[in-house]
Amino acid sequence: IGNGRLDARVVNEQDQKELKERLIGNLDLLEKAEDGKQMRTVDRRSLGFVRLDFYGQTLLFCTTHLMTASRDLSGRVRTEELCTINSMMSDLVNPDDAVILCGDFNINSRGGAHDFIWTKKFMKGEKDVAKDRFVKVLDEFSSISMEKFKISRKTIGEVQEIDTNGDALIKFENVGEEETSARLEWVSQKDFKKLRSLDHTGYEKNGEERRFVWERTDGRELKMRDAYNDIYGSNEASSTVTGMREETIDYVFFDEDLLSLKEKSLLKCQRVMPNDEEPSDHIPLVVTFALPSAEVQLREGVRRIHHHLTSLLSEGKTGEKLAIQVLLPLMQEAVEAARKQNLRSWLLSGNRREEEEGDPSPRKAMLTRKMSLKQQDLPKRPEKRGQGGLRQPSRVPEGDFCVPKDFDWKMSTKENYVQEIIGQVSDESYATKYRDFRKLCDAEYHGLYNMDRQTWQDKQIDELLKGKTRDTPPWLLYTCGPMGVGKSFTLEWLNKEGYLNIQDNMVKIDPDAIKEMSAYMMEIAQAAAMAQNLNVWVDGSLKDAEWYAQQFEKIRAKYRDYHIAIFYIGADEQTILNRVKQRAEDPSNGVVPLELVRESMASMVTSAKQTPLTTVEFGKARFLLVEFAPKHRSPGTNGHHPVYAHIRGLSPVLATAELDQRVLREFGASLADLAVDFGRALLNLRGTQIL
Repeated sequence: IGNGRLDARVVNEQDQKELKERLIGNLDLLEKAEDGKQMRTVDRRSLGFVRLDFYGQTLLFCTTHLMTASRDLSGRVRTEELCTINSMMSDLVNPDDAVILCGDFNINSRGGAHDFIWTKKFMKGEKDVAKDRFVKVLDEFSSISMEKFKISRKTIGEVQEIDTNGDALIKFENVGEEETSARLEWVSQKDFKKLRSLDHTGYEKNGEERRFVWERTDGRELKMRDAYNDIYGSNEASSTVTGMREETIDYVFFDEDLLSLKEKSLLKCQRVMPNDEEPSDHIPLVVTFALPSAEVQLREGVRRIHHHLTSLLSEGKTGEKLAIQVLLPLMQEAVEAARKQNLRSWLLSGNRREEEEGDPSPRKAMLTRKMSLKQQDLPKRPEKRGQGGLRQPSRVPEGDFCVPKDFDWKMSTKENYVQEIIGQVSDESYATKYRDFRKLCDAEYHGLYNMDRQTWQDKQIDELLKGKTRDTPPWLLYTCGPMGVGKSFTLEWLNKEGYLNIQDNMVKIDPDAIKEMSAYMMEIAQAAAMAQNLNVWVDGSLKDAEWYAQQFEKIRAKYRDYHIAIFYIGADEQTILNRVKQRAEDPSNGVVPLELVRESMASMVTSAKQTPLTTVEFGKARFLLVEFAPKHRSPGTNGHHPVYAHIRGLSPVLATAELDQRVLREFGASLADLAVDFGRALLNLRGTQIL
């Protein structure tokens, strides 16, 4: 690269080595006819690529030119070309490559004119339900879920998981009486013959964000976001004007995990092209990206190591052998690398085995079959807490809200503010801002609040979400433990020690902070936060295990990027009873009967057994159990708070070897990420106690 120009390369004998190592190339996007035979090559249908090195970071720069619209009126050719690019990327993009794909896609985004081209799907000549993502039903059959459901012909489904029996959990689109909702159903392996795999582009639309979700060579996701996503569909934008036709058909997609968008040129063609000043019929798109930071590179290395360990675990070898021969040596190497200050190089190397031909895709998780959920079904709710008697007024929140003069303090907040529900609840019954999330809540259970109260609720939720930044991938964190065990203190300790960033990067959903109507407002606030990919901490006890297990099923189906962590905080019975007793001495706290405390402790054991806590990939969501075991008391705290000398699951590296404070300060955040991934892998070892 010199003076802003990339010189063209002539592929000759001297370039064969680079071609063999896939440093540079030009791949044909060939079609197959109905009989499966290859069609002749058509002009301008290619994927060119060059692999560049920037200060140790590899950049795979790709460009393409899809079929002209005038020769592809139906859009089929362009969709098939995108399907081919999707397939090629899984063989081309290495685990540590940052990727850019740009060019003339000949897909007009103005007014969404060609939206169907991005997402159209085609029947494949072959079928492999266990490996492919989308399927189409050829013949009607019934699911094998606990509540059987008949799946009709021509229904499209997305494969979520394959369990240990070889059966599939599939999300079917447009099913049911109204044919407007999706439905999760278990499908027997014997019925796979009634399904046909669909070829797809990998294009997804999540809210206002549009991206391709492809795979790298190691099976991990490659997310390619549109650099001009914010003005997609705008009739004010254009990249070419020819005659009377103004179109936006040029795009720049970038790897959103390893590259950050800094600035971009105006997407507007001012006049007809080509002209006396511009020989091209397209304007240039100039986009500036920042290379990944050392922290991002470290995290990518950890992901590769974790993926390698997960692949080993799925091969059926014993957990003890894996721990001794693979996991512990890796952890020891990481610690030694940190001491020698070459941790970054060690992580970027990945320590990966070469994949053997025929290795199965690691995208699918192996699960024990569970009952699937209808999207419109509401999970069982926890029992309501009725204390009875005269309620004390809550603290009146700041702002222009005031308690109505006719407020009845003998009634609950819900009873004071809800309206009578007659027939079906209309959209106009909900405040505009969080309407979509309120519609997902059970109005019969929570009640339908009047508009003034909904407006007040929205302001409280706005305060919860204000100033938080989205994360990739985001975490959904639940605290689990009986009353008085020290859940809040534990999270404060994690924040103080640098494991969490509660102030800037986490939305805390706290029933005690939200006070009245907490369950209702918690659901809305949590849904709003997760729609923005924010880290979320649900500060509760996880008491109703069955209800939360159903919630996790829904979360893993809807929010595929989220990792779910359950922080179980435990202590001995006498310690808990003493803390509850001390709390009761404060006039601002109520007296809790000891029977209720013991019941809370017993329910935690049930939750730990019933809720899916092991680290298994559920689609794209992961579950992580982290146990906090107090070992000794902190001086100067009158014995109220424990010091956590060992946190199982969160920091096994620190528990395995001694690190001096200098190394911890220098590599603290990176080692914490590394430790979490190792802890996640350890929990996969099913019963092996090595920490």
